[in-house]
Amino acid sequence: MFRNVQLKYQLFLLISISIIALILIQYFYYHQFSISTKERMSMMFYNLTNQAEQRLLSMNEDIENIAFMISYSTNIQKYILEEDEAHRWDMSDFLQEYLNSMVESNNNILSINIVDRKDRRLSSKSNGEYYILSKILSDYELIEINNKDPFYTNAYIDNKSGEVYYAYVNPIFSISKGYYSDESIGYTIVLCKAQGANSMIENVKLPSKSIFMLVDGSNRIVSSNRTDMRGKKLNNSLIRILYRNSIIEENTEVEYKGEKYLIYGSTIQNTEWKIYSMVKISELLTDIVQFKKKVIFVIFITVILLFSIGHIIIKSITDPVNHIITSLEQIDDLTNRKRIEIKGGNEIAVIGGYINDMLDRTELMTQKILDAQNALYMAQISETRAQISLLQSQINPHFLYNTLECIRSIALYYGVTEIVDISTCMGKIFRYALKEEEIVTIENELECVQDYFTIISIRYGDRFSLMLDVDREILKKNIIKMTLQPLVENAVYHGLEQKRGKGILEIIGYMEEGGNVILEIKDNGKGIAAKELDKINKNLQTSNLPILEHSTNKRSIGLINVNNRIKLNYGKEYGIEVSSEENQGTVVKMTLPR
Repeated sequence: MFRNVQLKYQLFLLISISIIALILIQYFYYHQFSISTKERMSMMFYNLTNQAEQRLLSMNEDIENIAFMISYSTNIQKYILEEDEAHRWDMSDFLQEYLNSMVESNNNILSINIVDRKDRRLSSKSNGEYYILSKILSDYELIEINNKDPFYTNAYIDNKSGEVYYAYVNPIFSISKGYYSDESIGYTIVLCKAQGANSMIENVKLPSKSIFMLVDGSNRIVSSNRTDMRGKKLNNSLIRILYRNSIIEENTEVEYKGEKYLIYGSTIQNTEWKIYSMVKISELLTDIVQFKKKVIFVIFITVILLFSIGHIIIKSITDPVNHIITSLEQIDDLTNRKRIEIKGGNEIAVIGGYINDMLDRTELMTQKILDAQNALYMAQISETRAQISLLQSQINPHFLYNTLECIRSIALYYGVTEIVDISTCMGKIFRYALKEEEIVTIENELECVQDYFTIISIRYGDRFSLMLDVDREILKKNIIKMTLQPLVENAVYHGLEQKRGKGILEIIGYMEEGGNVILEIKDNGKGIAAKELDKINKNLQTSNLPILEHSTNKRSIGLINVNNRIKLNYGKEYGIEVSSEENQGTVVKMTLPR
């Protein structure tokens, strides 16, 4: 079909298709970028909301544990069941101090109140919130109704300060002998401040105009990143949106006040409370809108440039071609000596002059191709020979194992036990070092150290001794292969070897309170000078740099190598640190993740 179309129209069509393809590619890229950005922001939004929810659950768990501990305290049980008011009065001061201490142990607690079914009350030191306690007792009919399950109340507002409070109500059942009943004997009511939730929500990094709120069962906002919303009821239009779309455990797009929002909601465990987060979609896509404007501008400029350049190219090609066609039409027969003359120096202008030389140039090009193929063939032969030489020069590990076994057999024959032990340990260390697994257990690493120390003991006699004090619970924990042995070797050659008298090397392993695994390599050797020790620790704090940038000292090279491997595998917070006192000894502390 295109054979009958003029060349200039074909070129114009080609340029037009290129422009359309460019526009489609740019649009597709923008569309995919918009989708991926929106999904990424939605996932970030979802994760931040879940993070806040987990913090709130942790805060509630602390409050629930305190309430449970108080409810089933022996003294609290005696106080509630005691009918003698004189005895109750004698116990009240002590119990009030007990409640005060519990309040002071948690910054989110305002007060703790014990109320029995006769409405007799015992409270911690009060800040004047009695009316809130009375309102809770009244609203939930705690005196009249036998509540068996603990629950969180709705939010209450202090009319004087404007602060928002809520309470956790834990029913108390008797655990005293001889008193059996399925009815509660009272309640532990923990009155909580919403400030803790406010602080937690304020720490959640969300877009500037987003709304993050904690809502109770009555649709009152307990806490929010917007201070003007705290303590207020959700407006009806927002309530309808939230409940109509069932916004729980998923990101949902809704329209609110003429704008589209992305909303995520979650119900707080063991409560009727919900946590909602709202952000304008337009705010999420601010960067995409700017990107869209730039893309449109680039496409507009590109289209203009392509059309302009295309028009120039079309004329530079079609005009000389049309002149060639016209000139060929004017040649009647072979005797006509008229030749094609085209002004200019482009390729079309020299076509006629190079026709006779075409075969020569073709032959020359063919020869060049053959030469290039021959050169490529020779290069491939050279590469193959180099690979064969490399393979021939590689050492088979089994040859080394067999050599060590041969040495061991000869030593056994001649009864040289030291060589037997050394070759056995060398073989075990060699096999261990060449294992494919990069991560091993601490138990495996200690076995390698013991094999190494066997060799050291044979070399130095009884000068050095190795002591292991490693908790059994960490023996199966993971460690990077060949990280302990270099540290032990450092301790022997830089510490113990230069010491006069008995040298002791001790490896201590335990799990610290934070959950990290700690391994300490202690020696009573020469120690390290303060200036050199400071330099070593500074180098260790600089992670993942080439060893030569730190030091050419052999002690530093070994320490930095192990330290870098640990940090590269586990993170910057892990690694080794060195403490030492000159002429007293050195301790290398290795910190690993749990």
